[in-house]
Amino acid sequence: MSHGVAVSTEVVQISLQRHRRPTERRWPAKTWLLPGFSWGPPWQWQPKIWQPQARRPTSSLRRVHLQDLGDLQYIAEVSIGSSSSTFRLILDTGSSDLWVSGEQFIPSLSDTWTPLPQAGLVKLDYGQGEVEGIVGVDKACLLAKPVPLCVEQEFLVAKQVSDLSLNTFDGILGLGLPGLSHANQDFVQSLARSYREVQCFSFSLNREDSKSFALFGPCAKLLRKAAKETHLPEEQAALLSVQRLFGFARGWWLVSLAISCDGTRIWQGPDMYSICGLEVAALLLLSLYPGRRSSRGQSSDCRKRVCNACFALCSFFQALVLMLLLIALLVLLAPMVVNAFQSKVLVALDTGTSLIVIPTENFQQVADAMFGLRLRDSCVLSNSELLCACEVAAEAKALDFHLGDVRLSLHPLQMFANVNAEILGDQPACRSGLATQDLRFWILGDVFLSRSAPRGVRSMRVLRSEPKEKRCAVRRWPSATGRGLRILIYGDSLTAGAPSMVPFAQELHRALEGGAGAESCEVETTACGLCASTALQMLAVLEEPYVVDALGGSWGSGLVHLAKEASLAIIMAGTNDLASPAPAGDVSKAIQGMHVACHRVGVPTVALGVPDAGGRFIRRLGQALPTKRRAVNAALAVWAREGFEDGTRPELFINTSALLPHGPRSRRAGHWERDGVHFTAQGAEALGARLARILRPLVQRRDAEALGRFQGTRG
Repeated sequence: MSHGVAVSTEVVQISLQRHRRPTERRWPAKTWLLPGFSWGPPWQWQPKIWQPQARRPTSSLRRVHLQDLGDLQYIAEVSIGSSSSTFRLILDTGSSDLWVSGEQFIPSLSDTWTPLPQAGLVKLDYGQGEVEGIVGVDKACLLAKPVPLCVEQEFLVAKQVSDLSLNTFDGILGLGLPGLSHANQDFVQSLARSYREVQCFSFSLNREDSKSFALFGPCAKLLRKAAKETHLPEEQAALLSVQRLFGFARGWWLVSLAISCDGTRIWQGPDMYSICGLEVAALLLLSLYPGRRSSRGQSSDCRKRVCNACFALCSFFQALVLMLLLIALLVLLAPMVVNAFQSKVLVALDTGTSLIVIPTENFQQVADAMFGLRLRDSCVLSNSELLCACEVAAEAKALDFHLGDVRLSLHPLQMFANVNAEILGDQPACRSGLATQDLRFWILGDVFLSRSAPRGVRSMRVLRSEPKEKRCAVRRWPSATGRGLRILIYGDSLTAGAPSMVPFAQELHRALEGGAGAESCEVETTACGLCASTALQMLAVLEEPYVVDALGGSWGSGLVHLAKEASLAIIMAGTNDLASPAPAGDVSKAIQGMHVACHRVGVPTVALGVPDAGGRFIRRLGQALPTKRRAVNAALAVWAREGFEDGTRPELFINTSALLPHGPRSRRAGHWERDGVHFTAQGAEALGARLARILRPLVQRRDAEALGRFQGTRG
């Protein structure tokens, strides 16, 4: 039995079957028509994601029955829309989107369906297949006991499904973190903000002869239930911290643990018989060798004559000494192993994967440690999956997973599954449960989650339903005099200062206040960086008092919510949009929309261009990204110069790519992280200091204007 913990307010048991399905979201009636937006209907805002705690309901434990299909897929029933039609969806912790087949869900039959035409056609890539369709919002309910678990959810209605068979499921319900989501809203976040208590979810994945289920509800209740189901005290459970990583790994349920395999011994099984045979042959040769020597040298000396007289006794003692030496050598070498594996690695817990997927750099060493010489003569790689002769399982070594003080062993006898095929002649073939891909972390799928420890508990803590101060993405630097211009700096992880968490706003504030004489400015600075969030996502949550970033690790606030208390807003967004399918025109319009929203609450703005990037980021995603970045920055520069018809435009446009380029000089100065996207602490300080020189005249002018208005009011 395995348990993985995620979000919900009540402990609910839901039957699961392995299948994939979409999610939908409904937008409120309130819209803002933004000038210059010629695409689609007026931009509609995301529903409120925060309610005062007193108004949110409490939750209970809910149980969802899961249908187990061959220990490979676990499927739950979900109802979507006003018609209450039910669909079979795979619960997948390795993705964050909800989608359902367009052949099963017909939007026009649901009175509560709200389309999102501005999203256009959205494509989801699952590695082994693709899904493409339209996006909308509707009510989605996991059929749980004692009551269904319902949320208003954005999801995709699949019009085209490639390389995925829909014979056994209708779609996928993703339970991953927001970083994997292609939408502005995912199921985990929806649950997190729907209830008062901190929410978790858990899986109990069993073999087909026993029932599998999922639990959703308050963490405290869920952990007590898990302890009861597994007969394992809570204090003996393995508690692992979820790693909040940027770039390639964002959005996965990633934990750090040690994995080891004892490896195969140098001499074991048939090898020992061969060695014993060699010993017997050596003894026979030695028994004959002294006899031939003695026949040629009988009169050489007295010692040889004695040996000649006692030939049998001398041969026996010589053979005995050699045999003792060989036995001593065997005793020393027999315990020795080869190809042992031990390493501390990042692993993703993924109910949507049936195998243990090992990075290419580790796969050969792990396979050698588990299977030894049998790997060469009895195993083959087929489509990146390791197939072996079924008889190999009994001889192979177990993989050990060290989760803190808890050790879980997974033996190949638990992993092998017959595939009704033959390899390497007439040997029956089995799936080994292992596969390899060019990844930077391991993926532990159902072969681990359902078999590694029948009575073990593996849990994942998920998003809290309310923010905590230590996870707040909003940072403030007060004025030395307690008064002055209030500046808001808003953006993504580059504004947050990730990964060093030294934001450029800190140096900007210090440089503005630390000027000499007339150069000094009195400012109060606030910075909010929503890591991994796109400009389109920020635009969708403008007025929200609490917003979770796309990594699910920090809470910030919507731009307008913070701007209402500011005198000047500085906005830097768009880096995460470069890797999205959104065209440059949509990205620039989304950034313009953020500025327009600030102007409508009376706050002037400064537009910072999309920063430069390079290194691995460009090599991995292609040269189209610099072109897209330049197009976005060019559109912002033209808008800052010409403005909209109503005169709305930023006070300044600053090209940050020119201010801090990703060039040889900046790299030698240590301004860029190795990923080529994020600033180092030194880079953030350099950018802040350079921005201060450009912004100082504007800040002084705005401060003087504010002071003049204040004095005029008093007079």
